[in-house]
Amino acid sequence: MLKKLKDLLFPEKCLSCGRIVRAAPICMDCFDELMEAIEQKCTVCGKSVNDCECIKLKGIKMHFIPFWYKGKTLRRAVYRLKIQNSRSNTLFFASVLNSDIRIRLGEIEPKDLFDVITYVPRSRDQKNKYGVDQSELLAKELSILLEVPCEPLLVRVGGKQQKSLHSLARIENVKGSFVPCPRAAEYKRVLLVDDIITTGATVTRCTEMLKMAGVKTVSVAAIAKTLF
Repeated sequence: MLKKLKDLLFPEKCLSCGRIVRAAPICMDCFDELMEAIEQKCTVCGKSVNDCECIKLKGIKMHFIPFWYKGKTLRRAVYRLKIQNSRSNTLFFASVLNSDIRIRLGEIEPKDLFDVITYVPRSRDQKNKYGVDQSELLAKELSILLEVPCEPLLVRVGGKQQKSLHSLARIENVKGSFVPCPRAAEYKRVLLVDDIITTGATVTRCTEMLKMAGVKTVSVAAIAKTLF
């Protein structure tokens, strides 16, 4: 009775289009388009999203990226993630990342490969504006699913919003934008979480900072990366 009342008053909505759904966080139309964002091949090298190396991620041991950043469904869903503190949205993407990581690791347990999960911190202005750091929330949910602790190991100290800059400007913009926390030196194997990888400049710079602090290996998990 209580569940029926809750469903009536607070029906679940598709995390992308907002259509009311009952059994899942995404409607079937949006689900089909998301599958296209997984199955798409790179237009340059013809490889899948996890095998494509057209975007160079320097110094990174492994990367786990389930989607190409294409189609209105994924773009809307990620946008909602950036501006809303919705656990259902965050948990959906964390669950997809969890599956992608576990499938690619095979019989290796994530806790045997990573000492800690951390994330690319959002700028203070954006966090104040929307009241949410999407990568932090994603990292915390992923931490629960992977059974690996989550710690903030990076501090954002400056820089403009990356989305407004072209590729070369993005590389320059992240220089000096991040510094490692002192406790970063306590960990040797880090899984770094971000939402979208465009040029790779941000995760590459964060990786450099973590290694300067004493981290030995950095792997990256992100929702999607830009399709060439």
